[in-house]
Amino acid sequence: MPTRFDTSAGWDSLRQHTACLRRGIKIFEMRTEGMQRQVLEDDKSLLRMLRSGGYDVALMEPNNAEALRQMRLDGTLPHMPNN
Repeated sequence: MPTRFDTSAGWDSLRQHTACLRRGIKIFEMRTEGMQRQVLEDDKSLLRMLRSGGYDVALMEPNNAEALRQMRLDGTLPHMPNN
């Protein structure tokens, strides 16, 4: 079962967590500036880092095909809200 985060403080909710995000998604880069994060080249790397426990959260675009495929394979998708 995935961990649920309190997101009531918006982007500031991420400050207490480590995050990884994909290079080139400017809104993610801007909103997480100054936070503990790693910017990676592709979605597979994000998912690999998240699975290995290297980061608390991976920031990905909604309807990300690679993320949805991986979550279906590992059984995470049925536990996600609004799927």
